[in-house]
Amino acid sequence: MQVTGYISSAVLEKTTKTTSKKFYAFRLAENFGSGAKRTTTWYDVLAHISEEEAKDIQSSDLVEITGKIETMPYLNKDNQPAASLRLIAFSVKKCPKE
Repeated sequence: MQVTGYISSAVLEKTTKTTSKKFYAFRLAENFGSGAKRTTTWYDVLAHISEEEAKDIQSSDLVEITGKIETMPYLNKDNQPAASLRLIAFSVKKCPKE
């Protein structure tokens, strides 16, 4: 799946607990529509990319991501079932500025 959106957090280096492999984590906002009809879908991104690729991206960059989506169920603050979207990224490409 491909998703295009804006990085909305710091790009943080993380390490897997089981294999000690590096990956990068950040939030991504994908916007649809405009004005009053604008909606945003939020993703928690886990990017399996090189250190060089990670250094090239930062908060507020427009990026195109290729990967797979997982739903992560949880209980919200009212103890009601909810879900967040996790995007496991295999490719993160910075989009050119317009």
